[in-house]
Amino acid sequence: MLVGSYDDRCYTDILLPIFSSRRRVLVPVSQEPPGYHELHDSVRTIMQCAYKNLATSDLLLKSELLRLFYLLASTPGLCTEHTVSTESRMTETLRLVLTYIQKHHSESVTIEQLAKIAHMSSSYFMSCFKQNFGLGAIEYLNQVRIRSACDLLRNTDRSISDIAFDTGFHNLSNFNRQFRTKVGCSPQTYRKESVLS
Repeated sequence: MLVGSYDDRCYTDILLPIFSSRRRVLVPVSQEPPGYHELHDSVRTIMQCAYKNLATSDLLLKSELLRLFYLLASTPGLCTEHTVSTESRMTETLRLVLTYIQKHHSESVTIEQLAKIAHMSSSYFMSCFKQNFGLGAIEYLNQVRIRSACDLLRNTDRSISDIAFDTGFHNLSNFNRQFRTKVGCSPQTYRKESVLS
């Protein structure tokens, strides 16, 4: 939700160092630091948004996550610099793969291509990706494609089959299956509910 681009200063200077462990948040957070109650309220709002699981609450969730990282980064003593380890460098390398997926998700993307970007063998790349991000590279790619499809379903009147093919799915039934798994309804239902909301 918070993956940015390399020309986004907030992402490169604040978020990426935390995501790649160059900066560490000291946890658990005690009640002593100034701003503890703001942090507490922010986490509570994030949990409420996640529980609601609505498109509108996702907007608040995203903004509240950014607010939480702002509070963590600006509270003295909560974020510490950390020397870059081999593990952190690997995370940086894998972030290049995420950027590639964001830009090329509508094209045919293979594990072999992604592994080449990361300068790894395919099997090692798949293992590292899952270990760092908690899901497989193809699953992540499909999530990006489904998000793009949701945007097109909401904002265009293009046919569902055109949207499926334009977001990188080469099989309409696979698109429908992936969409239902990740969104919880069919593309047709999603489009109808988007128009009503």
